[in-house]
Amino acid sequence: MTSPTRDSPTKRARIEDAAAALFAERGYEQTDLHAVAKASGAAIGSICHYFGSKGGLAATVYKVAAGRLIALVEEAIHDQRITRDYAVRQLINTCHEWNVRHPTDRKVIAALAPHVVEPDGPSIPSLEVRLGEILAAWAKRFVDAHQMRPLSPGLLYAVILAPVMCGVASGPPGSNDENANDPLGWLGCLADAAIAGITPSTAAPTPPSLRKPRRKSPKSTPRRQMGDDEFKLT
Repeated sequence: MTSPTRDSPTKRARIEDAAAALFAERGYEQTDLHAVAKASGAAIGSICHYFGSKGGLAATVYKVAAGRLIALVEEAIHDQRITRDYAVRQLINTCHEWNVRHPTDRKVIAALAPHVVEPDGPSIPSLEVRLGEILAAWAKRFVDAHQMRPLSPGLLYAVILAPVMCGVASGPPGSNDENANDPLGWLGCLADAAIAGITPSTAAPTPPSLRKPRRKSPKSTPRRQMGDDEFKLT
């Protein structure tokens, strides 16, 4: 049987999986390469060969975890035929399903977000920024058709995805109730609120050129005070 090569994808994936579990459980500061080496069965030299440093390993683990959600979000809205409201509901349900399928990813992203800096390179864009950019690209055709308010990428994320992302972090309302496994109620409420937030006002403002000029009120003449002699009867 041939031994795995030094650049074995299996070894690299094993290191990433072990590091993700440790970062999710302990956080960035409390996880060192010795712990990752022990959990993965790889030598510290191999970890440094693949990732360069603890920071490089954390950056890779973060990008893998965030990439899974990004791919799901892009898939949810890739079909240009779906309506705006259906897409919003798809996005919110996708974020919830991501948390159910990949519970470690959310913890990894929360633990590593303040620390993910590529070695000798720029900071990795946050998940919120990347998702906001995806939403902005998707929303453009609806904005052009006057079916959506022209919101910035950050506001689009805040209105559509931030509430459900906060929900998957803390658990849906009533998570201790017997209906905790049926999230459709609260997800539907979030979708309704998001749709209301991106819907333009029905009363379109009148262009300045069509507005009637305001009529100036006539200036009132100050009342003249009468002298005593004007009160005398003739």
